Amino acid sequence: MQTELPPMPAFSRYFTPPEAEALLARLRGPVDNLARAARRARGLADLLRQGAELPEDHRRRAAERLADLEARVREIVEGMASEGVEVKGLDPVLLDFPGMLDGRPVYLCWHEGEPRIAWYHDLHAGFAGRRPIEAPEDPRWTWWH
Repeated sequence: MQTELPPMPAFSRYFTPPEAEALLARLRGPVDNLARAARRARGLADLLRQGAELPEDHRRRAAERLADLEARVREIVEGMASEGVEVKGLDPVLLDFPGMLDGRPVYLCWHEGEPRIAWYHDLHAGFAGRRPIEAPEDPRWTWWH
């Protein structure tokens, strides 16, 4: 009896740990901007949701600023997606870089505050299923292996 394998996810690219590290270094500025914009947006959304006693013109300006911040967050997330990176969280920022380990797709995982990409997890395991990347230069981290 033959069992069917699940379809391979269609990622725009796969990263080795060194490739993901190099891209993360280039994305440090956008990551900082994303974190800042997301936190400010959350604060404004909370203020508006709590129904604070604000004059109407202050409420309107806050709503306009919130819309601007939300647009900025979307723009940054879309920019990262165009590089092949998935933004999985905003506060704290959580990034997943599609990778291949022994011919199976995984995510190389980075969490805001971590100095480098040192973890990976299966596609459906999520953050709780992270495991350490023990040998970033290991040839098993290639899709052509």
